Amino acid sequence: MSKSMMRKPTVAEFLTRKIDESSKTQKEIATEIGYENPNIITMFKNGSTKLPLNTVGPMALSLGEDPKYLLRLVMSEYFPATLAAVEDCLGTTILTAKEHALIEAIRRSSHHTDPSILVFEGKDMVGFTLA
Repeated sequence: MSKSMMRKPTVAEFLTRKIDESSKTQKEIATEIGYENPNIITMFKNGSTKLPLNTVGPMALSLGEDPKYLLRLVMSEYFPATLAAVEDCLGTTILTAKEHALIEAIRRSSHHTDPSILVFEGKDMVGFTLA
């Protein structure tokens, strides 16, 4: 996989891809997230208008995506210092449902010990050891 394919998408790129993959019209999505005019969806897709924080959850749900993922994407792009401060105060990063499931699988597999984690830089793999 090329480095350009591995980079995190912008909010506009993510929304464009997910909206294009959706079977819903932009009008349907706009209505579901509380907007009358579907032109706002085009503005989100081309990045001329930022996705408001109060719209992150409804937009993610309308597109069948994890709201936590979209929130983290929006915060990291629009408000990176605020995201860092929030995560620092919480002592953790915002986890999506899939990330949480991965952590739970590691906990079950390690019999709830604290296994060593091996990360292979530049590779799409992670491993852990049961000690």
